[in-house]
Amino acid sequence: MPGMPLTVVMTTWAPNGEVGRARKHYAELAMVSWITNLSYDGELRIHVADDGSDLPWFPESLAEVYANAIPRVPQQWAPTLSLGAPTKRRGLGGSLNAGFAAAFQVSPLAAYFADDWSLTAPFDLTPWATLMEPRDDIGVVRFLPHPDLSGTVMHLGELGWALKLDRHHFACGVRPALYHQRFIDVYGRFEERVNVFDCEMSMNQRFCNGTGPDIVLALPHSWEHIGHMEVNAVLPEEA
Repeated sequence: MPGMPLTVVMTTWAPNGEVGRARKHYAELAMVSWITNLSYDGELRIHVADDGSDLPWFPESLAEVYANAIPRVPQQWAPTLSLGAPTKRRGLGGSLNAGFAAAFQVSPLAAYFADDWSLTAPFDLTPWATLMEPRDDIGVVRFLPHPDLSGTVMHLGELGWALKLDRHHFACGVRPALYHQRFIDVYGRFEERVNVFDCEMSMNQRFCNGTGPDIVLALPHSWEHIGHMEVNAVLPEEA
């Protein structure tokens, strides 16, 4: 049975000028990479949460990029892109809060991918979404680490492996991750009207000082154990 709909929240901001045109290009490349490489056993959506870009026809141009890319991939993606109302320079926190609010109207699952992170290989969100729904002790599955993190390796059976992160350094960061609504309910909204680093630091401090749902780092790998006929308990015969 297909899973519940899952919204990918994309935060954007492009000022008018050379920097904005570069950011627009990054966002277009990133979006196409997600559409090409992400898979999920359910409907995938993208919601663009823009922070009041000054660059003409942005982020509206992303809707055209989305429409042109969708015919080339399986029909797991929603037919149209969702554009939220600009947050008028409330910073990354404002965009994240608006994007998650829109995503959680659809389901309690939302992925956050910034507009300058490209997905370079096929990646299936299904096992991680499957893990999160019944596990109220997990609030976020991260797909990229920060330096100096540590944790406990978890074996999740057929779902794979993950590292339950210890609460220090940037255990909670704004790199690509899958969120459950329970995480925001417990730790609160992202801080607004601050720069990206301070927004990230604020949420990270709340997580590291808190006792609510954990964050795990996905440990995907390309190895599969073959078969069920085991001989590892058989003693060798005496010579």
